[in-house]
Amino acid sequence: MQARLAELGADQDREFGDYTPFWDARNYRNNVANIKCDIISEHGLNDWNVKPKNVIEFHKAMAPLSAHHKLYLHQGQHVYLNNVLSLDYTDQMNLWLSNKLLGVDNDALNQLPDVTIQDNVEPETWTTSADFGTGAGISTQDVPLGTDKQTFTDHSTAEFKAHNDTSDGFEFNIIQPESIYGDSRIVLPLLKPEQDLVIEGTPHLSLTLSVDAPSAITSVRLIDLGEAKRFTPNAGLVEAAGYPLGYDFKSANILEFKNAPKPTQAKLISLAHANTQNPISPAESIVTAPGTEVTLELDLQPTHYHLPAGRTLALIIHGADQAQTIRPTREVTYTLNLGASKLTLPERN
Repeated sequence: MQARLAELGADQDREFGDYTPFWDARNYRNNVANIKCDIISEHGLNDWNVKPKNVIEFHKAMAPLSAHHKLYLHQGQHVYLNNVLSLDYTDQMNLWLSNKLLGVDNDALNQLPDVTIQDNVEPETWTTSADFGTGAGISTQDVPLGTDKQTFTDHSTAEFKAHNDTSDGFEFNIIQPESIYGDSRIVLPLLKPEQDLVIEGTPHLSLTLSVDAPSAITSVRLIDLGEAKRFTPNAGLVEAAGYPLGYDFKSANILEFKNAPKPTQAKLISLAHANTQNPISPAESIVTAPGTEVTLELDLQPTHYHLPAGRTLALIIHGADQAQTIRPTREVTYTLNLGASKLTLPERN
């Protein structure tokens, strides 16, 4: 067993972090063509553990198949929907499973929407569409980041240790207007729409930069900036033990996503990470001299986000992500060529 664990540890290649054949052999999407049955997937748009990319890429991979894929996207994290008050999810699953498992002729395939998405502004509001991030009603907008060059030095590991911060604390603090990580990031206000903006799909960032090291982690965060009451991270209690599970007298709490009682200053919309040694592909490392510009092509996590009029869409660029990447001790200086960079936003009209 110890020998096998040592082998796995070596094959994972934590030193360089490239996407190697070891990881590709574990990519279930390589076998999507073998799927013969219809599938329903349910996923949280704020799940930063099993990230939205996983279910969206699976959804896209199934599109050419004869099997169908139904998609439910909610505003939670890694949770279920069965006891959320505003969606009759259990009834819909009963319709689906009665058809698939019991052969009940109830037209479930056509009765259930192809894509069901929860709104992040209006409580108890769900929308349906024929697809996600593509097709009729989807367009893209190129957003320039600026015209100059800006520089910052990543002190985040030192600040993280000095403040005894946690992973959850870092994820909160890094997006706040006033932050202990203020010197380790660049905040770029991009848009302040006069009308509501709905981002739907995979934002893409083309980022040209240089670092004073052979390589460095680069992290980006797309945020909703401005004081407002936003949904709580987890669905709130509506009725304790109010949802009967139908067997052995068991029950669950009835929950609902709703606004927090107090306003917040910012909300994470999407994120991405890359190493400057991988500008071409996660599977290919290159060697660049410190100070040499490289362009990272970053697909952020897919999202559906309703940005109300008057709020600011901003981009935060920083170094190591203390919650999700390694925590390097070397303090790297980044120079961002904003004039050579842009963000491409997918929007639902």
